Amino acid sequence: MKTIGLLGGMHWESTAAYYHTINAVVREQIGGVHSAQCLICSVDYHPIRQSLVAGQWGDVAACRLRAAGFSRVGLVGTRQVMEQEFHREPLERLGLTVITSGEEERRWCHELIFRELWCGSPRAPDRKIMRRMLDGMAARGAQVLLVACTALAPHLTRADSPIPLWESDSPHVHEAALVGLEEVPLPE
Repeated sequence: MKTIGLLGGMHWESTAAYYHTINAVVREQIGGVHSAQCLICSVDYHPIRQSLVAGQWGDVAACRLRAAGFSRVGLVGTRQVMEQEFHREPLERLGLTVITSGEEERRWCHELIFRELWCGSPRAPDRKIMRRMLDGMAARGAQVLLVACTALAPHLTRADSPIPLWESDSPHVHEAALVGLEEVPLPE
């Protein structure tokens, strides 16, 4: 088994969830008392937030969404996620139609993430607004909602959305577990 390097700290709850998912895949694949060989490096998100460093997260997520039969994806996250091309382009390149909320809702969601979610859970009124936003994207044809924000994803449940929720990093975490088990080659 290979050692998996996991960069954490973007939102510590997500790091814990990724670690859990990797080990769940290992248990599912080989059973027993096996667990993943992981090295976790947790970083302080504050400097990253200041520069809003973006990564190429969309390719794996897009492939998994297409393989699951989805063609119209609601995209939820910060304003950068919902508005800038580097998040939309990998999805659109594989033929997915990307649906986002209106400008005012995008601004509200961005502020919610940085004002409230980095410090705890959303308040009940904010949860109602989020549900309306997700309902709106479903009404405009989204078949699935891709939650591309590690601060937002842990706070959304099936009850919050009329359509399936996919966390954008989940396909990467699953793929990392398979690479660690040497079942798939490292990406080029």
